[in-house]
Amino acid sequence: MDVQPSTSSALVSPSKEGSPCVSILSTHFRLDESPLGCGAFGCVFKAEQIEFENSPVNIFHLIENKEEPGRIHLSLESTFALKLIPEGSLSEVTAMSRVCHPNIVACYNVWAENNCEKTEKFLQLIRVKMNPLNDSCVNVMSSYSQELRDRTTMYRIPLLLVLQMEYCDAGTLGEWLISQPQATRKERCQIFSQIIEAFVYLQLKGLVHGDLKLDNVLFKKCTHTGTLLVKLGDFGLTLSESLKLVATQGNPSHELRPEPISKEEIIAAINNRRLFLPPERARLEAIKNSGEIVIGATHKMDVYSLGLVWLCLLSPPNTTIAVYFRIVRSAMLPTDERKLPNSLESNLEELHLIQKMIDWDTAVRPSATEVKEFIQTREDYRQQPEHSMDIDVVADFSQKRDEIEQSLQLYENVCECGDEDRPPILADVFRKKYQILLEIIVNVLRYIHPLDELFTRATECFDRFDNEGYTFESGDVLYWFGKLVQKCDSCLGPDAESAPILKVRGEICKNQCCSVVNFSADNFCHKCNVNIRNVEGYY
Repeated sequence: MDVQPSTSSALVSPSKEGSPCVSILSTHFRLDESPLGCGAFGCVFKAEQIEFENSPVNIFHLIENKEEPGRIHLSLESTFALKLIPEGSLSEVTAMSRVCHPNIVACYNVWAENNCEKTEKFLQLIRVKMNPLNDSCVNVMSSYSQELRDRTTMYRIPLLLVLQMEYCDAGTLGEWLISQPQATRKERCQIFSQIIEAFVYLQLKGLVHGDLKLDNVLFKKCTHTGTLLVKLGDFGLTLSESLKLVATQGNPSHELRPEPISKEEIIAAINNRRLFLPPERARLEAIKNSGEIVIGATHKMDVYSLGLVWLCLLSPPNTTIAVYFRIVRSAMLPTDERKLPNSLESNLEELHLIQKMIDWDTAVRPSATEVKEFIQTREDYRQQPEHSMDIDVVADFSQKRDEIEQSLQLYENVCECGDEDRPPILADVFRKKYQILLEIIVNVLRYIHPLDELFTRATECFDRFDNEGYTFESGDVLYWFGKLVQKCDSCLGPDAESAPILKVRGEICKNQCCSVVNFSADNFCHKCNVNIRNVEGYY
């Protein structure tokens, strides 16, 4: 069963009666003794893959062949982060199966371990390592395992759920703030630029991360340049914006309250909430078992936490972690009581926006897209432009172009090859074809001019992938087509009229504007500057 169109897939089902019990975890991986981190859901371990032959967990990447510059080859990944979730909830799997973005930790595979002796050993290890004092959703999840056992369901609750994820080797944002006290303002701003990209993407997907904090922003070092790539992790509390959170008193795992939760209890829960948590989420958690219907999640919850993270990044150098937490706690006070560092007064526009982001009134908070639009106008936040071709970035552009062309040719060959004609290695690549395509699209955005035929080929591959069943409603295609349009606008201006560019503009317009009265009599959209009649499939 393929649970993720982008990166992850479920691998195994429970062993049939009489069949040998096989543990993928113990036969394919060697785990570090100490976990990278633990929370209320489970533990994350660094793991080395030790079995590759005909392995269902093999992960390939397209990388440059060092022995033949300008040539690419398939490389097997061997180091991963494995998240082990006892009596695993599928909520995190569901969330991660919907996301694929360069600034979000990739989830490659998911499986439920069979009920073996070795599985029980892993469960004992996790129970020993899990820290009940961890600040991550302890109050929310304290009775979760009992609730699972009490729940009547037609589905089997996995004894141990394993997520095979991308390993981030450069620590967390909290660690970076302490280890890099002399980091420049520009370096800090560049980190925030990457974080906001992840949340603009989640906003388009209709997902609320729900647990943004310093320890859930991870870093991975780029193998080519040594620069730090931001990776948003831990989707255990992720919710859909369309989900209404309804609590009823018919839940058998909780005692019925004799009366609704009091206003004083709600206020106490809000005032004593954990760091970075928005007040409306604290209220939601406080009344979730009282029988009251509460408001669904919105992306404005994440915007609140984003404002607090941004505040940490803009705080004075040489700040200790205790001081960072005091700054955050002061900023979490009600709007008319909160205090922000005096050092921010030299950046009044940023200060004003942060104040709106952490306002207790969600209507006052901007969206992640609006925050991104603000920082794009500030020099310190501008990353290496995806729309420019700087020769200092690529020593030999022709070599880089050859690599992208070979990657694209490999992707096209894999897709055109029939299932029976596809060798095992290419079958593994096909299973992860969206991840490979995304790597190609990112490189095309960075290095290829819109008038280059590679730009057109990559755009057409993405369009074909969308037509195979992954639609604009998922958010992914809309997000990346938007990036392609941005590059066209930057390189050629908004009036460019080449056929592939008009097609990309038309696809965006068809899905963003067709429900709005935005067209003249000749079907020309004045917002997008495109004739919608030219878009295939419009009529």
